[in-house]
Amino acid sequence: MHTERSGQDACTFRRTFASHQFLDRSQVLRRLDVENLESGSCAMARHIEPSIRRETSNAHLSLQDRWTARQSGDAMSPAWMEVEPPFRDRAEAGRMLARQLGSYAGRRDVIVLALPRGGVPVAYEVAQALCVELDVLVVRKLGVPHYPELAMGAIASGSALYLDEQTIRMAGVTQPEIATVLNNERRELARREALYRAQRPPLNVEGRTVILVDDGIATGSTMRAAIAAMRATGKPARIVVAVPVASQSSAESLAGLADDFVCTHCMRRFGGVSQYYQDFGQTSDAEVRALLARSRQDVS
Repeated sequence: MHTERSGQDACTFRRTFASHQFLDRSQVLRRLDVENLESGSCAMARHIEPSIRRETSNAHLSLQDRWTARQSGDAMSPAWMEVEPPFRDRAEAGRMLARQLGSYAGRRDVIVLALPRGGVPVAYEVAQALCVELDVLVVRKLGVPHYPELAMGAIASGSALYLDEQTIRMAGVTQPEIATVLNNERRELARREALYRAQRPPLNVEGRTVILVDDGIATGSTMRAAIAAMRATGKPARIVVAVPVASQSSAESLAGLADDFVCTHCMRRFGGVSQYYQDFGQTSDAEVRALLARSRQDVS
């Protein structure tokens, strides 16, 4: 099960390449972006891996059914009119996620690592509920040139690098373009490391259970880089990925890379993380620093 790319990835690539070989770059990127953010027919035909924990209540199933109706574009259906984002904001999402992580509460060997910036408010609530330490693992998405919202990979603290060869190939990104994006994002990663840590060293994760928290997972590039960074440099005993919402295809592939995968809402059709929040305002650097400082005070 420790495979870096799932069957969904291969299936999506074959389907995508066949339909895009005669399109120009902008058309390829627009379609690839949609297919990266939504689970395709291949994923819908398979069940989720048993190791992925999901809510199975009627409310959750209703959310999936209503969300599917909303994304179908049937504006007259009751499902479209009634559906609401399941989370008021990131803090509420964190409190809901923490309920699924009760087995890790109060354990001195457990540490929560937030992926800034959006993952920090979620992770803060998780760490508070579990009464464990909180730190950050800085990860930067590598965006396709001229289409930065489309991820072609990610980097993380400790020089970890993940490249999505499928997206790079489909988007026609050149090696010089990749090098330029890498240099820019490495500078930003270093800036954020210095800003958030304020000369404090990272918490020691060796031999501990690390819970990696973000506000959601679309393509999975950022979380893949985070997992790679932990495996390569941190030497944790166990890695848990915990998010409020994720696409089913990304959840399936990431579940094979982590020791546990916890997701409040794992969606077959996925329209982007922001759609699952009523308030998805940008988390500021100041808010990140304030939450980290507050968490340190609470632990001490």
